Amino acid sequence: MQNLYFCTFNELNSIFYTNTFSDEMNLGIYIVLAIFALLMFFFAMIVKTASENEIYSDIDTEEWSCPNCGFQVQVGNLCIYCDTYKE
Repeated sequence: MQNLYFCTFNELNSIFYTNTFSDEMNLGIYIVLAIFALLMFFFAMIVKTASENEIYSDIDTEEWSCPNCGFQVQVGNLCIYCDTYKE
């Protein structure tokens, strides 16, 4: 006859470890992690190449006051309130 303590321990051990991963499941997790790592690598490469290009090279970023309404235009050559072009 087994000791009651060891019997309870075996039952608890079987309850907690019945849902362990099989070998196929471990392989699937590694594949998902590899795909995630590749996606992060590609996103990092896209961000790196985007920062090298001048994003606002075609936009005039000089501030100017509109002569018609006095609005302080921060970006562009056109006043957004009265549609007056920069002189």
